[in-house]
Amino acid sequence: MRPGHDRDAPAQLRRDTDAQLLGKLATIRDWIAETGESPSVRQIGERVGLSR
Repeated sequence: MRPGHDRDAPAQLRRDTDAQLLGKLATIRDWIAETGESPSVRQIGERVGLSR
């Protein structure tokens, strides 16, 4: 293995990506519970801290 190469990096990336996805799904679920309607992409972005 190359020096400085982290063998577990792909697994960590998957875990980070999964956590981010679950956060976005929770945001959508919460929005629907609060408003009774699904949020727009822009509204989701605002809630999860994405900028345009």
